[in-house]
Amino acid sequence: AGRRLLACAECGRSFAFLSYLQRHCVAHSPHKPHVCRACGKAFKRPSHLRRHRGTHAAPVSPH
Repeated sequence: AGRRLLACAECGRSFAFLSYLQRHCVAHSPHKPHVCRACGKAFKRPSHLRRHRGTHAAPVSPH
């Protein structure tokens, strides 16, 4: 028997695991709890904040 898919109530996208559905649901939320200390820009996911932090890193000298 196949695994029952779980559908997002907002957009209908289906997921095989509850954890995947829960992670996806963040996309529909207006909350952005992860805030950059350098500039104040906010993000829904911590991974997006980590990626953004690189924009504030000092440039690496080629020498």
